[in-house]
Amino acid sequence: MSNRKINLVWDLESLCKDKNDVLQQLSVVTDKVNNFVEKWKSRSDYLVDSKALYEALSDYESLFRYYGSGGNSEYYVSLKSQIYQDDPSTKALYATVYDQVIRNQNNLMFFEVNISKIPLDQQKIFLSNPHLLPYKHYLENIFKFSNHILSVDEEKIINLFSTNAKSKWEKMVQELLSKEVRLLDTRKGRKKVSFEVILAQTRDIDSEYRRKASIALNNIFKKYLDVAEHELNAILEYKKIIDSIRNYSRPDQNRHLQDDISSATVDALVNAVSNKYYLSKKYYEIKSKLLGKNKIYYYERAVPVLFQNVTRRTTSQTYSYEDSFNFILKVLENIDSEFAYILENLNENSLIDVLPKKGKRSGACCFHNLLTQPTYILLNFNNTLNDVLTFAHELGHAINNELIKKKQNALNFATPISTAEVASTFIEDLILEELIKNANSEERLELIMTKLDSDIASIFRQIALYQFEQELHDTYRKNGYLSKNEIGKLFKKHMQNYLGDYVVFDNDSENWWIYWSHIRMYFYVYSYASGLLISKSFQHMLKKDKQFISKVKTFLSAGASDSPENIFKGLGINIQDSSFWEMGLSEIEELILYVEKLSQKF
Repeated sequence: MSNRKINLVWDLESLCKDKNDVLQQLSVVTDKVNNFVEKWKSRSDYLVDSKALYEALSDYESLFRYYGSGGNSEYYVSLKSQIYQDDPSTKALYATVYDQVIRNQNNLMFFEVNISKIPLDQQKIFLSNPHLLPYKHYLENIFKFSNHILSVDEEKIINLFSTNAKSKWEKMVQELLSKEVRLLDTRKGRKKVSFEVILAQTRDIDSEYRRKASIALNNIFKKYLDVAEHELNAILEYKKIIDSIRNYSRPDQNRHLQDDISSATVDALVNAVSNKYYLSKKYYEIKSKLLGKNKIYYYERAVPVLFQNVTRRTTSQTYSYEDSFNFILKVLENIDSEFAYILENLNENSLIDVLPKKGKRSGACCFHNLLTQPTYILLNFNNTLNDVLTFAHELGHAINNELIKKKQNALNFATPISTAEVASTFIEDLILEELIKNANSEERLELIMTKLDSDIASIFRQIALYQFEQELHDTYRKNGYLSKNEIGKLFKKHMQNYLGDYVVFDNDSENWWIYWSHIRMYFYVYSYASGLLISKSFQHMLKKDKQFISKVKTFLSAGASDSPENIFKGLGINIQDSSFWEMGLSEIEELILYVEKLSQKF
């Protein structure tokens, strides 16, 4: 038994100690920003001379290595707002800080806007200059947006409007849901529980507990249905206006440019997955039978299937956080010692907030800001297998961040959304595979079903949601406004497309789009599918050769130093080829066929 102390809550004092410290540090950041502005705003030599551009980029990199536009103050209030969403003083401090952050961002906006307007001939000269090589892809990314970037004053207006108006709409429903508490029958008796706990109980092995949790959730969603309708329409209208101003040809074009990936590649992925929806439908047919039902309800789609003594078991296996931490650490030590070191460092420095509580953001997330700041992980750990895998997933993001820090400059400290889920799903799958390896035959079937639950959700569910988003934006732009019933019908249509006839949708289930925060982030979700299918290729190669982990780390360290397509090309992977995505899907198909055959014994 390890004597390691397991820390459960974030220590944010390493960033800021109190409100006064927040404001004092923010003042320092503002001074640094103003210094950069004073030095470069009135100059134009960096737009024509490579030496001047190198000096300007080096100054800019240094600013964003240590200060950014908000420094520790911005990071502190952002993190604190995740765990105290209903605290008025936290909200007030957040608003104060971000008002100044936006002013700083606007003061700095001239720099990238000016660079984007450099003539094409001069762009080519700069990109071929070896002295500018550390910043080459950073420049390429700015240049490709040149047709969509407006004037400095116009960009300032959009930035102010976006942060102070749109972001408040995005957070509103999420914050309202986080405050919800309901009296519910749980395994610990009838008690008041948070929204996150209610949501988790829809996966309980006992159908009665699931049913009661779903009723509670449906009542919560009904309470906020009208609010969510207006919220989503406001977000859709904002996107329509911005796309028009920036001359984007399709609603998801901006996302693809930001993610440094071609629309053709994303379309190939979406088509490859949607053409294989019959696989996810087959999976839910198998699952409903294993649960002893002709069909399952929508809220039951993630219920674990327990094969061993399935008719007599009333509780699913529990996993304590400490045991989960130690297990994951041991697995990482066998894969790569640096991965294990990163996990130990997160714990020792109290960078993981573990347990659910009232006012805390639901779900799980990994946070990073500046290259010189620590990575934080937020969990809502309820001692289930899903929580263990979620922990591993977010840890993958943290490992990705920490490896980039060692190899890249501050302007390349980023992961394109198109590949952001590679590291997370890679680590998650390796943890689950180790659990499967150590299980007996009955437990192995349970774990494989859990793996398929995750894979189906990450690939087929997220692509169905992507298509829901596409139709949502297209329909809004034709009709001008979408009622809650219209949104619900579109949601049901696309969820049913991948779920099939063995999953029952009632009218209340149509409202479950309300809590799905990703649709407020615009076309983010395809990255779950792309990330998982790419990581499966990595896993396949790692099984053949353990030394392949060095190439995995090369990819994870690359950050934004090149496009994902070029990075993968260097590893011998062509993600523009639709057959690549189909290869990953074939692995899912083999696993479903394997489970179908084995399930006949139960």
